[in-house]
Amino acid sequence: MTMGNSVADVRFYPYDEIETEAVLALDDDILMLTADELEFGYEVSDISVVISAFSLALLILLTLCIIIILYNK
Repeated sequence: MTMGNSVADVRFYPYDEIETEAVLALDDDILMLTADELEFGYEVSDISVVISAFSLALLILLTLCIIIILYNK
């Protein structure tokens, strides 16, 4: 993989040496965040992952129900 010289080119490159469960990415024009704001953002993102997993499970369940209904006709 060839990368350019721009910082934007390598910003999200998955380096094997860095082990993490999350990445906090901020634009350069962001005002300084407080610890409370960072914690709130983490909590919201953690809830979003749970909601996304639940939504995916629900979508799969509904798809299976539709397949069963159509198969039994």
